[in-house]
Amino acid sequence: TPLRTMLVCRLFGLDYSWERRPFTPNPNEDLKMVCPRWSDEQGVMRSLLLQKMKTNNTHESFMNLIDNSVELIVTARGISRDEQAYARQKGVELVQKAVAQDALVFLVNPKNVVKTLTKEQVRNIYTGQIVNWKEVGGADAPIQPYVRNANSGSQEKFETMVMTGLQVKNFPEMQVGRTMLSPYQQLKDDVNGIGFTPYYYYHVIVDNHTTRAIGIDGVQPSGETILNHAYPYHT
Repeated sequence: TPLRTMLVCRLFGLDYSWERRPFTPNPNEDLKMVCPRWSDEQGVMRSLLLQKMKTNNTHESFMNLIDNSVELIVTARGISRDEQAYARQKGVELVQKAVAQDALVFLVNPKNVVKTLTKEQVRNIYTGQIVNWKEVGGADAPIQPYVRNANSGSQEKFETMVMTGLQVKNFPEMQVGRTMLSPYQQLKDDVNGIGFTPYYYYHVIVDNHTTRAIGIDGVQPSGETILNHAYPYHT
């Protein structure tokens, strides 16, 4: 992520620049990539950083930290319940520091006419009490909810922040790729699907219009509504 690259550059005293993503057809698109600037004399430093700047999913990152394989991780959530239990087992106490705000957003196919759901409707969808989009102002079609794999960053946030201990029905995991891109790949072809993802990943990293974020309690997720906490699922 840009944040990770910026932290590494500042730690090692390297210059960096904001750039557009490769193959971006629109020259006016926002700058979304952070790229280190390397001099010819920094070839060794470049190799070292590429070797040290590891990329893992959230759960693997926490496990690496607990196992002392890395010294610092940057993640979109705090430690999960399973990871906390593993840390206690290993006698490890982690120091966590919030450095940015984000949110968990719910995604649908752009052809879905539903623009917003209440928190209660979201919980009822994922406990299986609401099963048709017409019950929430949409088309007469069955709702296909998706979840992420256990201990993924967004799944942990979903269970603790949205469902707050309620039993989630056994819905299919997003199997397409089983990565952060899974919600986008799954929902672009499923008009009746619903899933969730971090706002930053939706708005900055992907931003390809194959999905649409919906509002919660009438509030659309945006940088402003996340910063002022008007959007309820801020983190």
